[in-house]
Amino acid sequence: MLTVSELSVAFGQYGRGLSRRRVEVLRSVSLEVGESEIVALCGESGAGKSVLADALTGVLPANAQVAGDVAWEGKMRPGKELRLIPQGVGAFDPTMRIGDFVGDDAALERFGVGDLEESYPGELSGGQLRRALLATSAGKGVRLVIADEPTPGLDPASVDVTLSYFEELRDHGTSVLLITHDLVAASRIADRVGIMRAGEIVDGDSEYARALWHAQTANNFWGKQC
Repeated sequence: MLTVSELSVAFGQYGRGLSRRRVEVLRSVSLEVGESEIVALCGESGAGKSVLADALTGVLPANAQVAGDVAWEGKMRPGKELRLIPQGVGAFDPTMRIGDFVGDDAALERFGVGDLEESYPGELSGGQLRRALLATSAGKGVRLVIADEPTPGLDPASVDVTLSYFEELRDHGTSVLLITHDLVAASRIADRVGIMRAGEIVDGDSEYARALWHAQTANNFWGKQC
């Protein structure tokens, strides 16, 4: 379904004396997300996970230098079949009511914010905004959801609802690329897990990967790696 081959992303930045330097953020990342599959990419802040999400959805800034290939069932870029759940709640238009922005009353109800459809983003808490963001991924014809850190700021019950929603998407034929620092959440639902560090997907048996797993969860999940 989604195939990423040797994807690298760098940004041109100006340093002291206005000298231009190249900062590499992703380094030869390759992965696949199959049909009806949940693939999780985990890693600490700064690992490059959100840049990967931006690269896959075509929202990188103008100074990005991109190499490698991204293919969606043979096409270079998916259309309406893909939905991104962004990391930041700043995706909301502050002048639009939540219901108008999401456009799906049933989805708002599902995530417990149906009574807030007439509210503006500035009137909601961070957790409420994140639940409303989740509602934007619903829709007919969606076959791949990229969820960039969807659970921070949510209470445990809302985390459970979110993870169950992703499982339901998978069961109905929609694939999910879950980008998260939360290995516990990933281990609950993912079919495969990859670990990112410094812009690369690292070997699941590396010292870093094992230390990261040990720090966050007591469950050994080595059989489900990318």
